[in-house]
Amino acid sequence: MTLLNDPASVPSAMWAVARLLASSSRPLPVEEARSLLSPASLLGEGKAEKDQTFAWAVRTLEDLGLVQVESDHVGLTGPAGDLSVDDVVRFADLLRSAVLAPERNVGIGQGSEQTGPRDLVRGLAWFLCGDPLAAPLGLQEVEQQQQGAFPERVGKLPIANDFRWNRFLYWAPALGFAATAVLHTDSRAQKLICDCTAAVKRTVLRRWPKDQRIDAPVAVAGILEDLPVLPGGRYSRELELPVPAHTVSASLSFALLRGNDQGWISLQRDADAPREVLVIDTDTAAGTRRVTHMTVLGDFDA
Repeated sequence: MTLLNDPASVPSAMWAVARLLASSSRPLPVEEARSLLSPASLLGEGKAEKDQTFAWAVRTLEDLGLVQVESDHVGLTGPAGDLSVDDVVRFADLLRSAVLAPERNVGIGQGSEQTGPRDLVRGLAWFLCGDPLAAPLGLQEVEQQQQGAFPERVGKLPIANDFRWNRFLYWAPALGFAATAVLHTDSRAQKLICDCTAAVKRTVLRRWPKDQRIDAPVAVAGILEDLPVLPGGRYSRELELPVPAHTVSASLSFALLRGNDQGWISLQRDADAPREVLVIDTDTAAGTRRVTHMTVLGDFDA
């Protein structure tokens, strides 16, 4: 299924299912799980049988390899097998890894196939080319700015209508690639800020241990390997999206500077270091900051 269309679910409904399954020591009968999460008394007479929220959440989790349905029982599986009932941050990590998995995005830049997470991944790759300091984007801006952004071979635009935009509003923040603008009146007017700090933070703290000091070019390359939707990452390149020639992208620069300010990384410059990266920093006179090393200050489980 395609994640920006029915019958795919959204992360909030999927977390409700995952949390229920995490609270059980064994797989639950499907109908028992359904009745607990979608009780007929709340849905109203005659509506319980028609409501597909639970079924779509289970199916999407199953497609992403996080849930298994067998013999009319449903349970967590694979990397979600030991998920805790209160660890929504790790659940977001699992969703992000599953959505970005190479086996689910084969040929992402080669054709118009939108099954699985491909439409969402294409939308994220385009969205992350934006500037976090620019005005937030709503549906009108997204529809206009996507025109001509992809090669013709990609075919349909990933965010082509208000329904797909509404799904993107759920997925992008849940995966740590966007922040929701505060002021909005409805889903069509709701806007997103290109802020991938959450995804970058979890990636950095998972990839490197506390107190490790990494050459800045190596750090940037590692982040792009794990988050290939960022400008310069593999999916972004396959889609022929713009890559900054001499600097780290605006979206990744913003996340790294926030990490430095928040204290989970430290960005440093050694005068005699042989290699460096240029991070976009509008608070400097040059508009960039030279960084030679990154030291990890936070713990992944903190």
